[in-house]
Amino acid sequence: MKFFRHTLTYFRVCLLIITICSCSRNLRASHIFGGNMSIEVIDKLQSQYKITLNIYVDMYTLLPVELDNMQNLAQQVRFFSKKDNKRVQDAYLSFEKMTDLVYDNYSCAQLRRLATREFTYSKIVVLTSNQFSDTQGYYLSWARCCRNADIDNIKNANNTGLTMYVEFPSLKDYPDYSSPKFKIPNGDYICILKPFKLQMAVEKKMQDTEIRYSIVTPYGSHNDLLNYDNPPKPGPYPSVLWGEGFSESNSIKGSPALSVHPQTGVLSVKANQTGLFTFTIQCEQFKSGKLIGLVRQDFQLPVVDCRVNTPPEGKILYKGQVTDEVGLCPNESILLTVSDAGGSYNFQWQKNGENLLGENTPRINVKDFGDYTVIKSYQALCANDTISQIVKVKPLILTEFLPLPKEFCKGETTTIEVIPLRTNVDLSWSKNGKYITNGTRIRITEPGIYKIYADATKIEGCYSEDSIEISLKKEPIIKVNPTRASIYKGQSILISVESSESNTLFSWSPNKWISNINSQNPEFTPQQSTTYTCVAETEGMCPVKSEIDISVIQSLLIPSAFTPNQDGHNDIWYIVGTEQFEEIEVSIFNRWGNLIFYSRGYKDPWDGKFNGEDLPSDTYTYQIKKGSLDENYVYSGTVNLFR
Repeated sequence: MKFFRHTLTYFRVCLLIITICSCSRNLRASHIFGGNMSIEVIDKLQSQYKITLNIYVDMYTLLPVELDNMQNLAQQVRFFSKKDNKRVQDAYLSFEKMTDLVYDNYSCAQLRRLATREFTYSKIVVLTSNQFSDTQGYYLSWARCCRNADIDNIKNANNTGLTMYVEFPSLKDYPDYSSPKFKIPNGDYICILKPFKLQMAVEKKMQDTEIRYSIVTPYGSHNDLLNYDNPPKPGPYPSVLWGEGFSESNSIKGSPALSVHPQTGVLSVKANQTGLFTFTIQCEQFKSGKLIGLVRQDFQLPVVDCRVNTPPEGKILYKGQVTDEVGLCPNESILLTVSDAGGSYNFQWQKNGENLLGENTPRINVKDFGDYTVIKSYQALCANDTISQIVKVKPLILTEFLPLPKEFCKGETTTIEVIPLRTNVDLSWSKNGKYITNGTRIRITEPGIYKIYADATKIEGCYSEDSIEISLKKEPIIKVNPTRASIYKGQSILISVESSESNTLFSWSPNKWISNINSQNPEFTPQQSTTYTCVAETEGMCPVKSEIDISVIQSLLIPSAFTPNQDGHNDIWYIVGTEQFEEIEVSIFNRWGNLIFYSRGYKDPWDGKFNGEDLPSDTYTYQIKKGSLDENYVYSGTVNLFR
């Protein structure tokens, strides 16, 4: 009998343990309904990357012991090669934080038992370029079984797993790679027959990439009820089986069915069937037109019937008045309230379309700039809700720029002027961050970013700043060829002008000795040295000036004789025209070919002497090199010296 009692007790204990384990397995699997993963470069020189796993959990089906496990147990992820699906590396991610998703309509969330929490796990790992060098790329995965049995759009949901999945390129080719990262969405549900939108955008970690969104069939996993938390196996991963009438393009039925905007990531649907529906948002990442990576987010949304009633729309008030725009002083706050706040209503404030955690009263203290709205719903009734007008909270502007052109031409002067919108405002200006002057206006001659500071701390309690960028207007690029020229008197020269614009008009000045003052390639025959100016004008651009100097050269007048007898007449060998040539060289030789005189520039003409001694009357030979025009031509001849 004693043996029987011991045996019965042992049997009961075993049965209890089996029951607890069975319940734990089933409940542990079904509370996870979605999530995403990402990879982000931390230090490419050290090959360090941060792996992040976000898991969405239904808190109504999560047991306390499972909550403890999720905060204390690491999550195992694996890296595989796309080329051959071979495992490359494992990583164990540690719990980082948990964040509750905020629902617009608190009453409906409570009555429909909607409570979602995001659990975040992460780890910084070393992924070397040698290890991850294959040009076909790699993928990262995490798997579990199973999904919520209440899901209506897939078959055998309670025995269908889910796989979080990221693809990334060769880290040898892209050492600074970071995948897009999904932002935490609003907690939400869909009202049947009511247009619905939900932002599912990612944060771009690589700014020079293009993002494209699509709805795809969720992945299942190789896990089942008996090995629900085994590490992920290599891909490819099985897709879930859609239920009757459901598909990738019809995961939530409606008119229209669920879709995502390919550029913005906004979900939209007007559902015509209630239930709980799962789907996957895929975000592909392109660089220079080439697909380099992708991330996926599994999510689920309930469609409920909330057509019973609609509360009156709340209007946002500032200082008791309905408004669409409010100015906010830096480091200050303003109070926004809701009209018709009496009665049994819930409120949920939003900034830029995202629900603000804890802001669910008829008033909010705003400290940040952005677009604010408030959703109003019944406290004890799951019905339609209403959304207020958008109130734009902007920096308080104390000045207003007077209209002016934001472009001007080089060499011009323009004036920037503001009108103070408050009295007793101190105004100061800066250019590119450097203080210039005080007052309501400034005269400028250079492009730049000009900022006006309005200090009204004595009255308004704050200051404001505004800026305007003034740039130089474009001008055609012209090239004059040549820009300097020398010609003999009576000769002509052709000047050509090239312009970067096809519709450029030309004008020349002065209007002397020129074939056509409006020609692009005029011919010049100046009778004296002249500087010509070409003005090139193109519609919508600034005029451009360019100058060309044309020197007119007189022929040299070389005397054939001179009489250096100190009578004041013809005592030096003066050559007319040498002043035109700064580098002119004059050489004189005696009848035996000896050099007796040399001068560069010929500032002091020959006086008939050699080494200070008078030379006898005779015939001497000269050579003259001009040194500029016709620099290779040598003038030679004889000169007679008479005493």
